[in-house]
Amino acid sequence: MGQDNETNFEINLLPVISLLAVIIGFLLVSAVWIPLGGFHVKQAIGETADKTDSQKESKFQINLISDSVIALQVESEGRMVQEIKIKETKKDYSTLKEAMAHLKIKYPQVTRVFLMPASQVKYQNVVSVFSLLSELELKEVGLQPTL
Repeated sequence: MGQDNETNFEINLLPVISLLAVIIGFLLVSAVWIPLGGFHVKQAIGETADKTDSQKESKFQINLISDSVIALQVESEGRMVQEIKIKETKKDYSTLKEAMAHLKIKYPQVTRVFLMPASQVKYQNVVSVFSLLSELELKEVGLQPTL
């Protein structure tokens, strides 16, 4: 009884390496076409621990009730000063932009904005409003989703 059978086998790794090289090449070529974007805004809440100061300061609240109905509120020293309801019919939010520009001129001390989208509002519309706020140079933006 001789043990002439050897279990000597080799795995050919060349096809696996070739496949990985093709996949990595495809990944590198396709990654160039992915658009990257961002907003440079400062977080409007969470920086100070003193709640009494944050309640007394002035702020804008933008309530995205639906994709076409927006409520703007201006709060000064903890009380609502002005409220505007807008029925937006255009996709570029030009009516909202005009109203925000007017409010920014009327209340120059206000630097904080709270964006409060309802759950049925499309993500694209929330990003459009963020972009609009960036154009108006309102940098302290807080996002408070509502259910």
